[in-house]
Amino acid sequence: MPIPNNETRYFQLQIRTESLTGPVQITSNVITVVDSQQAFIQATGGFVTLEDGYKTHHFDSSNTFQVLGLGIPANRSIEYFAVAGGGGGGQNPTAYNEGGGGAGGIQSGNVTLSSTGNYVVRIGGGGSSNQNGSNSNISLSGSLSIVAFGGGSGGSFNLAANIGGSGGGGRQQGGVAAAGWSGQGFPGGNGHPSSPYGAGGGGGAGQAGLAGLANFGGGATWNPSAQGGNGISRSWIFPSYGVPSLRGSLHLVNDTVTSDRWFGGGGGGGTDAGNPYSGSNQSLGWGGKGGGGGTSLTDVPSPRILYYDVSGAATTGGGGAGKQGGFPPSAGSGGSGFVAIRYPYTVETYNDNDNLGAAQATVDNSNVVYTLTTVNVSNATVLYWTLSGNVSNTDVLGGNTGSFTLINANATFTIRLANNIVSGTDTKVYTPQLRKNSVTGPVVSTSNTIVIYSSSNRNSFINATGGNVITSGGFRTHIFTSSNNFAVSSVGVLGGIVDYLIVAGGGGGGGRNLGSGTYGSGGGAGGLLTGITTVSAQTYVANVGAAGTAGSEGTPGGNGGNTNIFSISTIGGGGGTHSQSGRPGGSGSGAMGAQGPGLIGGSGITGQGFPGGSTPPGNPPPADGQSRGGGGAGAAGDTPGGAGLPISWIPTSYGTPGPTPGRWFAGGGGGGSIMPGIGGRPGGAGGGGQGGNGNNGLTSFSGNVNTGGGGGGGGPGTGAIGTGGSGIIIIRYPYV
Repeated sequence: MPIPNNETRYFQLQIRTESLTGPVQITSNVITVVDSQQAFIQATGGFVTLEDGYKTHHFDSSNTFQVLGLGIPANRSIEYFAVAGGGGGGQNPTAYNEGGGGAGGIQSGNVTLSSTGNYVVRIGGGGSSNQNGSNSNISLSGSLSIVAFGGGSGGSFNLAANIGGSGGGGRQQGGVAAAGWSGQGFPGGNGHPSSPYGAGGGGGAGQAGLAGLANFGGGATWNPSAQGGNGISRSWIFPSYGVPSLRGSLHLVNDTVTSDRWFGGGGGGGTDAGNPYSGSNQSLGWGGKGGGGGTSLTDVPSPRILYYDVSGAATTGGGGAGKQGGFPPSAGSGGSGFVAIRYPYTVETYNDNDNLGAAQATVDNSNVVYTLTTVNVSNATVLYWTLSGNVSNTDVLGGNTGSFTLINANATFTIRLANNIVSGTDTKVYTPQLRKNSVTGPVVSTSNTIVIYSSSNRNSFINATGGNVITSGGFRTHIFTSSNNFAVSSVGVLGGIVDYLIVAGGGGGGGRNLGSGTYGSGGGAGGLLTGITTVSAQTYVANVGAAGTAGSEGTPGGNGGNTNIFSISTIGGGGGTHSQSGRPGGSGSGAMGAQGPGLIGGSGITGQGFPGGSTPPGNPPPADGQSRGGGGAGAAGDTPGGAGLPISWIPTSYGTPGPTPGRWFAGGGGGGSIMPGIGGRPGGAGGGGQGGNGNNGLTSFSGNVNTGGGGGGGGPGTGAIGTGGSGIIIIRYPYV
């Protein structure tokens, strides 16, 4: 029976002897099973995003993080990122070149929630000139207290720099910087001990501020001084918060912008160390990366500077710039703080697919079957379907609404079209919508739009010949197991849209070498491409790739032949080797097991297949005693061949079964083996041949015919070596 909404069940496994009621020998741990709605933390507050398996709450003003449910124990951990307000720059009415403000402290880490309730989130404001920034915190009385301390203000001619989350920079002529709070930020930089030209930059959350420097005189040099310390970044913060990876609020033309968001840059110290009119010696009070305010001379050579801001950027906790002699004439304020909280969360998802393929069209008097899979949707949920479009209630047998119940996250439902609902060249369309609660409830999924044609109008469909033709389930399928023509005489009103599968021939297995006791690697699978294309009324040549030849004593296997149609080509699999690295192909062959340095598997064609397996270095040969398997269309080779891929719409007489539904193609061949205690290494799902082991009397297997599977590599001793599997072309289109 399904687990009801918001309820929990548990079970414990017991192993018994003699009978179902016999003595218990082993008892497992208790396994708790919860309704999916209870699996994760349930919370509100802030700006919420759902991405990459996490729910993230962003706060740029004080608010409440309301925890309504804790989820199962494994999901109760939250990751937090708390940024305090940045400190203001130093300022004195009659002096200049004062210290930069320290960035707000940053607290980050993970904590396990132990109770529901309203967690208070306070966002610290940035400090004005000569003022510290305010703290940011996350708290619940008696349960949680996380505090990030505001940044320290910069020093001025009559005030010392302040300690804070990150420390303020010292003023010019001997100003001493302040320390940052341990684990939250760094100290500022000292002012120059005697020069009036250079104050220190404020500390950042990731780096100390730089000290101020003296006047440099002549020369054309960029002299980093008075710079605020850089902050730190997080990749998971929404782009509206923090700043990109520019140098604080001083934006340079050649800075690199990334998707990471930066916080906690220290403010630049006031500095005019350099001739403000020469365009040469430039010493800049840059803000630290992460929103720190900056100071600058006005004649920096173009095109270096785009713009700068003396105040720390909002939501970064950046420190404000110190007052400078020319610009800025007054100090900058610190940037405001920020808090983000995230935790694992899988959003409800609904994925429903119809059985109509590429054309998304059908005829009246037919059934359209939908398969629905869901994630994080409660078992036994009742869903309702409705149809938008110009179909009437009588066009669908049973009416154009309906409902069904989810069982183990899956369900199917069928739209049954009545007869004679369209005539001639007329059409009708409908779009299914899935809803919760009722037929008027919220829409959770919208499916593809389906076009309905008249079943009595044969001009609705493609008319073509060639290959082995199967008409079933509302489709006509052409299978080419050897080269031939696909002749299209008309495309009908559906527009000539077809599904295709194009598989090249698999590479043959590599030969053994009895003289040296080496053993062959598995052949790579033929390249595989599947998709949708549009045909016109013409004759297409279908070239089907041949199987790669088997290697022999001391020789490699042959590459498989290429397959092509519709100007789409797949490349034959690489032939297995007997004494070297793998060979490239649609999928690459494996490397031979060899003494000495390791050998590399052959490369595959991106989008068509994967590389063969590589062998590690060893002398004698690798401890596992095996050459490597060829790559498949779905995975790289190892000692077995790499797996191929399943295609859902292929007739069951083609391809092979596999680990999941569908017919599988293009598996890599298994590697040959020398070890007496193991069998031949298996080929990959999708027709890959098993590798041989002569010491165990096991011969290599060939790749399955018309799958593009790679041939199995030869082992030492006697026995056959596998050829590759030949390729195939399969085309289908709607046809009733």
